[in-house]
Amino acid sequence: MGWEILPEWQEALEALVETGGTVLILGPLDSGKSTLCTWAAQKALEAGRQVAVIDSDVGQSAIGPPGTLGLAFPPLGFESLGQVRPAALAFVGAVTPEGRFLEMVLGLEELHRRARARGAEVILVDTTGYIQQPAARALKAAKIRALRPRHLWAIGERDLLEPILAGHEHLAEIQVWYLPSSSQVRPRSREERRQAREEAFRRYFARAHLQEVALAQCLLSGTRLGKGRPLSVEERRLWEAALEVPLLWGQRSGEEILLVGERFPMNSRRGEVQERTGISFLFLAALRFHRLLVGLADGFRRLMGLGLLMEMDWDSLQARILTPVSRVEAVREVLFGGLRLDPQSGQELERLRPGEL
Repeated sequence: MGWEILPEWQEALEALVETGGTVLILGPLDSGKSTLCTWAAQKALEAGRQVAVIDSDVGQSAIGPPGTLGLAFPPLGFESLGQVRPAALAFVGAVTPEGRFLEMVLGLEELHRRARARGAEVILVDTTGYIQQPAARALKAAKIRALRPRHLWAIGERDLLEPILAGHEHLAEIQVWYLPSSSQVRPRSREERRQAREEAFRRYFARAHLQEVALAQCLLSGTRLGKGRPLSVEERRLWEAALEVPLLWGQRSGEEILLVGERFPMNSRRGEVQERTGISFLFLAALRFHRLLVGLADGFRRLMGLGLLMEMDWDSLQARILTPVSRVEAVREVLFGGLRLDPQSGQELERLRPGEL
């Protein structure tokens, strides 16, 4: 393949092939994690091992579309992970880990479990370059605890990686390897990474069609929608009159009222109503749901694919979703993400804060 294979890489690979198990590959941006992962998968296959690869880089995944974690079982002789069909995906709903730690760890744990169930003897887990902030270190520590890897491969500057891995060498049945980066690694700019994400989204939604999905018949995750009693027409009219804005949806959950409208009421009006009624209410603009990235899962919570929420009949909670998923009648869970996209350009329209919906 023309790659520079360093002696330290070869030593770590030989140990992995001998012991089998899971290896978690850590490193900063542009350290060569994906190159190391691909090369190691090729060599482990050549050594006769059953190999699985999990790509958990939600922004630059080689296996699935952005916003997902991907599992693949590459065949002997494969050249790049981008040519291997995903065996399973897990929904994160964002292109960075920030604010999505739970989705990252649970999704990774699910794909790892499925890889083991399929008989994988060597499981290579590629990760994001998000390592320096305290929160990033906490996320990496959670991944290590969740997967209990046999090997930890830390590639790149040791000073950046020791705060994450220090002390792990004292644990039983774990080997920590600090590996140098290849001199052939070419750094990519922030702009190049953005363009790559947009191209990946364009390719994914190029084969999508508008499909009808009855949200009222699905578990809705990552949103407050569907978690309370819908307001009656009379109740909604009272709130409309109080806030002086037309409402599309309303529901009550305990003491909290959720309202959805085409525009926000004036802040002064909201304050007056809050003070007068003493009722806590949350107001969402309908625009937040337009072109929102969602995950579509079946009754076993297996991700079938991604979609963009294009239109909503709020009275019936009937959604029109742009998606390449063909069997939408099997959808039983809709996972709401934190990203709004233009499907034709793949460009981000807005990043939503965690818990905003």
